[in-house]
Amino acid sequence: MSATRIPYEAAADPIREASTAAGTAATSAPESAPAAAATQGGPSTAAAAPAPGAASALERLLGARVSDVIAAHPRALGLLIEHGFSLLAQPPLRRALAPTVTLAQAIRIRGLGPVSRTGLLEALAAAGVADALMETPCR
Repeated sequence: MSATRIPYEAAADPIREASTAAGTAATSAPESAPAAAATQGGPSTAAAAPAPGAASALERLLGARVSDVIAAHPRALGLLIEHGFSLLAQPPLRRALAPTVTLAQAIRIRGLGPVSRTGLLEALAAAGVADALMETPCR
């Protein structure tokens, strides 16, 4: 049986989806509404843009190697295991696999859906993993 390959363009891109997920509220309003409100002197109806640091922290989290995510925060390993990355519970597999893939690649390989992916990213961010990664130097 041969595996079906999905072209990269057709595959889900967690980095692009995650960075635009925060801006979905802003894009759901028509673009002409804020401009019309501004010219009429009324308040803008558009949602506030996400904080610039939030998107970069999320991109850094998704672009980091799984081993770096685990090393950045003591709760990260437990959170990854809770969200479906059960192979990481085995130290030999963790040592072999974690340094070879980014979190975005691991999410894609694991096949997490949008809800599970968002839950994982929110849990990691709430635990402070994204902030801890921002404080560590890039490799």
